[in-house]
Amino acid sequence: MGVGVPVVLSIELELETDGRWIAEVIELPGVLAYGTTGDEAIAHVQALALRVVADRLERDEASSDLLNITFAYGMTDWPSAEDDSSDLRESSMDFSGPSLTGAAQSRLDNLG
Repeated sequence: MGVGVPVVLSIELELETDGRWIAEVIELPGVLAYGTTGDEAIAHVQALALRVVADRLERDEASSDLLNITFAYGMTDWPSAEDDSSDLRESSMDFSGPSLTGAAQSRLDNLG
């Protein structure tokens, strides 16, 4: 089975007024997670998105296009004007093999 062009899942990252970070996958309604840091929220929401995608694939509710996923993420509200981290960042995960990539597996292991 070949893996085509990656499916891009967009993650919105926002700093809540109480200091927590929230990350949401826009293309998967209801897939959101909190973290004490932006990176932690992103790791949690990526792991949750992967679980949702895996469930949909197992139930034949999604096409094999979801075997190659790229996460693109950025913040909706930046903490300060001097913050230079406003670039859209991207991480890619290829699920064409028998197991998750090391980065994805590590995220799942840390959440367990």
